[in-house]
Amino acid sequence: MSVKKEPFDFIERWNKERSFYSKAIIDPKTGDTWPYIESVDEIKYKNWKSLVVDPATQEYYNGKEPKFTVSEDSVETKTMQEVEPHELVRQITRVRTEEGSEYLMTKGQIIGYDEFGQPRPISYSNKERYIETLFRFETEQDTSVNRLRQVCKGPEGMREHYLMPFTEKNVRKLYEKRDRRRCLLVVLDAVSMEAKECPTLDMFITKDFDYIKNMGYLSEKEREEARKEFEAMQNIQSTPKPKK
Repeated sequence: MSVKKEPFDFIERWNKERSFYSKAIIDPKTGDTWPYIESVDEIKYKNWKSLVVDPATQEYYNGKEPKFTVSEDSVETKTMQEVEPHELVRQITRVRTEEGSEYLMTKGQIIGYDEFGQPRPISYSNKERYIETLFRFETEQDTSVNRLRQVCKGPEGMREHYLMPFTEKNVRKLYEKRDRRRCLLVVLDAVSMEAKECPTLDMFITKDFDYIKNMGYLSEKEREEARKEFEAMQNIQSTPKPKK
């Protein structure tokens, strides 16, 4: 019997978040677990995959995009080329946790293609992080087998997990996927939630976290101007565009 092939997941966080619910058994007799509720973003992602994955092969469709070339005698030629689904990274965030560890997260778009080769983009935010739901368990007597069992009584907290450590290799791997028009480099303190833009890739990779966060490379006046500019840019990115 063949096993159904699942398409590659650009975003793994929801499968990981769902996995914690499989052990949260609320009824040992039936095996029922605490109900998992899909987020709006997860539903959007699943709907997007239904558009960009061939149901017969479980492979992503390739896109068709025009390519223009001009000869020496100024004759323009248009050809169509296949393009694989890909990411456009528009922000790379170097985040420092409460424990002092540093990780990387990204914001951007995944460009998929439908069965006609037309682009079907979907935006994402911080897909390199996921949330573990912590459950409370109590010991109860299972009379059907005359033994004690751990029974889930519901969620009691959350724990953050990061999937990509901050290293030069990982930064450069993400930077290769950047949107050539604009890609912010940001440091984020997860305790204070203070964020600052880093002006250069070399500084982002090599300099101390606090040096970038405190903008030690600028004068006091320049720091204030840079802070206002960065906050304005973040507001623009977070504001949804009006529907036409």
